[in-house]
Amino acid sequence: MEKVNPDVVARDEQGKPYTVRYEAVNAMLLNEFLKEHRKVERQGATITQLEEADTKLDATVAQQQSTNAEQQKEIEALNSAIVLLADNENELFRSPPRRPESETRPWPIPTSTIGDDFDSLPSFQR
Repeated sequence: MEKVNPDVVARDEQGKPYTVRYEAVNAMLLNEFLKEHRKVERQGATITQLEEADTKLDATVAQQQSTNAEQQKEIEALNSAIVLLADNENELFRSPPRRPESETRPWPIPTSTIGDDFDSLPSFQR
């Protein structure tokens, strides 16, 4: 006890310990108990605050995950729209396939030249 708290040890005339003041030990133990009790109460309050903060963080994370999922769906929809627009743009600017010349003319190709047919036309008088 002398090493822990020399104030609670009574000494004789020669300075040697001969008894312990038990009333002082009881007061010292009560004081230490109260210190530890206050410490435990503070730790309990801190734990409660941390648990509340953890609950709030869990709610925030869940909300962010929901928002991220919605944004991911929007991004995918926009990417699909961009791909469709790019495909349509390519269709618009692509040159049409070439068809054989006989399929592209709406009239038959004359076999004679234009000048050859004028002889058969009636002449106009002036």
